[in-house]
Amino acid sequence: HGDNMRALLGIVIILRSFKLIMLFRYGDLFGEGILAVYNALQGVMTMLTIMAALFFAFAMAFCAMNTGSDSGAEVLLVTMYRGLMLGDDDSVDLMSNVWGGQIGSGLTVAGTCVFSVYLLNIMIAVLTAEYDKADRNA
Repeated sequence: HGDNMRALLGIVIILRSFKLIMLFRYGDLFGEGILAVYNALQGVMTMLTIMAALFFAFAMAFCAMNTGSDSGAEVLLVTMYRGLMLGDDDSVDLMSNVWGGQIGSGLTVAGTCVFSVYLLNIMIAVLTAEYDKADRNA
């Protein structure tokens, strides 16, 4: 019960921080920069949707291969996020050694290439272009 309350408190703190940032957009000091970031994020929603859809496609594939494990869906998603997005810890080893044998290893390599190399770099390029455009219009 106490851990859930701490998690909810953490979520409230994050949401209140976003609200504070959105209040700063009306000021002279930070307003234009915050609006540029906000407008840039609106411009990359298509890319974020593609990334989320591909992430959940890989999650479903790994979930189908993970039938013998006792770990729940939350462990699967956190391990996949750490493995596919960060790729620099034991999550990649866990994904390739436990889930699906050689096919799981191939899927892990494909997933890390798609996410770490391709999609994240495209996302950075799209976000940079959108930010530049939004900054000019702010």
